[in-house]
Amino acid sequence: MATSAKVDRELAAVQLAKTDKEALAESTVKAVEGQVVGKKEYDYVDLGDEKFRVREKVGAMALFKWSAAAEMGTEDPRALGAIYAMLKAIVHKEDWAKFEEHALDNDADAEELLDVVTSGLEIVAGRPTKQS
Repeated sequence: MATSAKVDRELAAVQLAKTDKEALAESTVKAVEGQVVGKKEYDYVDLGDEKFRVREKVGAMALFKWSAAAEMGTEDPRALGAIYAMLKAIVHKEDWAKFEEHALDNDADAEELLDVVTSGLEIVAGRPTKQS
């Protein structure tokens, strides 16, 4: 029996080496060990002609900064910092560098970036909550 387990591990190592790494990163595994369910579903926000994944949740600190800046104008650096923090809290960590570069390369204006914030918050707020 121990030999069978060793062969299984070797076979699994060969299969893993031949598997697309990106497919592994976006797969989910059921509670039953080793049973792959499928690709993880993401929601997306648009900036120009590009789509970017939305994080699972937005952290409280970004929301607090956003709320505190609500009465400030966009000429106030604290408001700009709050917008930046909220964008970073909404866009998936793995997409952030690409998002930031795209916004810079395409001279995204405040209205376009605020649309990303609004869309992202609507997506996150519309998700079902988990029971505790």
